Amino acid sequence: YADGSVDRIICNELWSELPTKLILRKEGEIQEEQLRPNLSEHRLVDFPDWPQFVEAFDQKDIETLKTLPNFLEDLVWEREYHPVDAKAFPFRRTVSEFLKTIDEEV
Repeated sequence: YADGSVDRIICNELWSELPTKLILRKEGEIQEEQLRPNLSEHRLVDFPDWPQFVEAFDQKDIETLKTLPNFLEDLVWEREYHPVDAKAFPFRRTVSEFLKTIDEEV
């Protein structure tokens, strides 16, 4: 994930573990929808030492995080779509056949 994005901190820890997958078919390919939290741009100036912020999360350093500005209310949730390796997808044949009956990108 790109530097300066909160998604690399939070997504892998929480959102990637959600049991429900939202998928669609685009150009014949199965894609998975993922929600990614990003910090709104107007708040980035409040974190001049971004690497310190990321390291505090990586280390679960609660004391350091308490000294930094609050940011959770400024998260912006964005959708991203990533191709799914069909061979690794559970029930791939059933899902693939079902998606053929639905318009693309629905």
